[in-house]
Amino acid sequence: QAMAAIAGALGADEAAGGLYDLLAGLGAKTALRDLGMAHDDLDKAAELVNQNPYYNPAPVTLPGVRALLEDAWHGRRPQGPK
Repeated sequence: QAMAAIAGALGADEAAGGLYDLLAGLGAKTALRDLGMAHDDLDKAAELVNQNPYYNPAPVTLPGVRALLEDAWHGRRPQGPK
């Protein structure tokens, strides 16, 4: 429900993409690599997320988290729920 409110406030279809568009439009850094994260650290970060479960409407899997982090490292726009 909170994510729907964020998306609505941004005039976006979904919150993650809307926040990305807002930040990119302001010239903010949108890639983890630009924030100083090494590509070699993506596997460790994915493992840490997978070891510390949290509420998420979709199942949290190691390959899914790793793919999300890979996209974030490159600064790719989030695609939203699939």
